Amino acid sequence: MLDFDQIQRQQQISSDLETCGPQRSWHYSHRSPYRRNVLDLLELFGKKALTSHIFVDIDMEWVDHIRNCFEKSGQRVTVTAMLIKAISIAQKSHPASRTFPLPGSRTVTYNDVVAGFTVERMVDGDPIVFFGEIEQSQEKTLLELALALESYAHGDIMSLPKLRQQM
Repeated sequence: MLDFDQIQRQQQISSDLETCGPQRSWHYSHRSPYRRNVLDLLELFGKKALTSHIFVDIDMEWVDHIRNCFEKSGQRVTVTAMLIKAISIAQKSHPASRTFPLPGSRTVTYNDVVAGFTVERMVDGDPIVFFGEIEQSQEKTLLELALALESYAHGDIMSLPKLRQQM
């Protein structure tokens, strides 16, 4: 990992290169050393990940109806909370969705359902994508899931263990 002095030297070299030579129709920009995003992580780790594609048409009218019912009672439930609930229930019911191959011919099946999602937060003026987790999400109500997502979106980063761990 680069330290602050190395970053400053690289920025100075880049700046010096920009001022000499012919004018270009493009320019370099500096990205904060704290800037991380999903694409960076996919590039680093995604090549080894198993992928699958699921094609299903989903009628989302019921989602709007349920959200409207919650809004009438003054509560906000996002589509994300509903998707987390549905996926969590499906994963609990279908252990194959929690099963992964190990080297050789063995597999591992995780017993716990943990909902994973991303949340973008501003840190020192830069957008950073964090990975959030809600354990046992199949057992939580839609309101509990909505509140957990809200805390990830707006709560203090250092008070949320999963976000603090990624700083």
